[in-house]
Amino acid sequence: VPDRAFDRILLNPPYQTDFAVAKRLILKSFNRLEIGGRLLMVTKRRDWYFNKLKSVFGGARVQSDDGYFVFEAERRSRQYAQK
Repeated sequence: VPDRAFDRILLNPPYQTDFAVAKRLILKSFNRLEIGGRLLMVTKRRDWYFNKLKSVFGGARVQSDDGYFVFEAERRSRQYAQK
């Protein structure tokens, strides 16, 4: 996809890898969202993902449903996320 900003990005990171893949997906998603754009993500783990979204986005909402966690985070800053 050519460089452009998105208003929504949906993620379902792989479960059978370390967190390096998920970290990269979160950072790249943040950098591709327009201001006010939202990342929606579903995982089976809560704590690591919540902390990563908090450090990158400044916060996140999380809901649980049948053993899964659904996160929503909004880009509010023009700064790019760094590794």
